[in-house]
Amino acid sequence: MKKWFIADTHFSHANIIKYAGRPFASVEEMDRALIENWNKCVGNDDQVFFCNLSALNLRAIRYVFVEIMMLIQLE
Repeated sequence: MKKWFIADTHFSHANIIKYAGRPFASVEEMDRALIENWNKCVGNDDQVFFCNLSALNLRAIRYVFVEIMMLIQLE
């Protein structure tokens, strides 16, 4: 089991694409890339500690975690 410490992911934050020069055409594309990269690294038995969960609203946070959990269960 690995322990992961993360912060400042900026899920569903459209303006961060412009401010940080992220290489995405849309917030949906960025969120999908973040989720895919997460699932490549974080295993089912790993622990993740969120030092600062950056998302613009609760709906975005719920969406991201549903997507992450569903993708992990499918593997």
